[in-house]
Amino acid sequence: MPEGKKVPSHFHITEIGIIRKKYIDCGGNIRDENLINMQLWYSNDINHKIGPAKILKIIQNSEKHLKFKDEEIQIEYQ
Repeated sequence: MPEGKKVPSHFHITEIGIIRKKYIDCGGNIRDENLINMQLWYSNDINHKIGPAKILKIIQNSEKHLKFKDEEIQIEYQ
């Protein structure tokens, strides 16, 4: 998190996905970029805390169904 703070332990994963970007740069080169996007949400509501086993299951399901490659991970949080 900003300023080096840790993500609170009551965070919730709202989604994991792949962001694909295909574009032509100013030199006429076609570029493809892919990154894995993990969206985290947290608030003062600590009753929605999820444990490590559930987090691992979410990540494993994402890998299985979205067929991740060795791509950069971007984390969004609110």
